[in-house]
Amino acid sequence: MYELCYCFDLKRKQLVQGMNFYLKVVTSIPGIDNHDANA
Repeated sequence: MYELCYCFDLKRKQLVQGMNFYLKVVTSIPGIDNHDANA
């Protein structure tokens, strides 16, 4: 059970890092503004 929780926590951290990276890439692309995010 502990291994399962540890694996889940590891996956969750990877997911958070992935989303942060995705947001950085999206916000660093010129031409994409807030009105595009609301579409």
